[in-house]
Amino acid sequence: MVGSEDFAIGKFQNIFITQGDLHSCFNHGSLNAKPGNIWFINVKRDKEDIRKVNLQGYPNAENFHPHGMYISNKTDLLYVTNHVQTYSGVEIFKIDYSNSPDTITLLHQHTLKSELFLPYAPNDVVEGKGKGELYITMWLPFGYPRGGRKHPENIEQSIKKNLMMPLNVFGIKLTNVYYCTWNKDDLNENKCVVAKGSQNYGMANGISINTKRTNLFVNDVTFKTIHKYAISPVDASLSHLEKISLDYPADNIEFMEDGDLVLGTMPHMYKLAMNDLQAGIYPAVPGGMSRIYLGDNGTYTTRHVVMHKGDKLSQISAATSWGETIYLGSPFNSGVLMCKSPQ
Repeated sequence: MVGSEDFAIGKFQNIFITQGDLHSCFNHGSLNAKPGNIWFINVKRDKEDIRKVNLQGYPNAENFHPHGMYISNKTDLLYVTNHVQTYSGVEIFKIDYSNSPDTITLLHQHTLKSELFLPYAPNDVVEGKGKGELYITMWLPFGYPRGGRKHPENIEQSIKKNLMMPLNVFGIKLTNVYYCTWNKDDLNENKCVVAKGSQNYGMANGISINTKRTNLFVNDVTFKTIHKYAISPVDASLSHLEKISLDYPADNIEFMEDGDLVLGTMPHMYKLAMNDLQAGIYPAVPGGMSRIYLGDNGTYTTRHVVMHKGDKLSQISAATSWGETIYLGSPFNSGVLMCKSPQ
């Protein structure tokens, strides 16, 4: 199980996990990476038993590289960004829980593609007010070459690859959130635009939405900030409400049913960058889980629930919890780290 990039909590006490060899995918192209899958843990049956879901109807299972994920317990749909050599987009599956907790089946419904989706750039996704609407973040301003960033096809791609680090260092904002509509029975309804009312970001990464579908949260890694928006019920446009400042850069964010935001944290960004550039110079990259509470007075309080030094699972991208159990995931390293919550 190479990679455990994102978590989402579904029905019947199931936690879903995206798994893909993203490091190989980003550097050398998806065709040179081990195929990924979606896994699940039924915490009622066994908190440590990780099982693969059954994928049905997905046409390219040998080239499936899941990234960010969202589960709608309103429509029983699972959305996941996916990187294939010929496209990066969003795969949409219907969740069949009929054999849970033993097995879960994902029935492929649709692939959402867009000319705005640059190769390897789609990061995370949430459902809008209902079926047929999505918000999607792009973490790369230029995308990567089809064969991965270490295999540019021309001078322009080489220049853009080398610009990534300076753009982040100087805080230049070139990434966006996109609003998309889709209909598997009418491809003319598959449309994507930059979300009206959204801002530019240094690196738009994790995205989440509240249970009532009235607020959208977008994480900007570069600026250690989560942007909170109000969603218009009329046209799905966004109105910026506030910025939530973070102590540490975060990757994926998840709005929990109790109203808290849970974050996978990355306190040492320079170690991540050096690992990326020099292939493992820091084999143990710290990371953990933070939880943001909204108080009665409207202010946010952050609690750093777990911080792990990285020797058991390097570079944390996602976190979730069930009772006293905390699960941490990594985009590039094997397995899921399971911890007991300190009380």
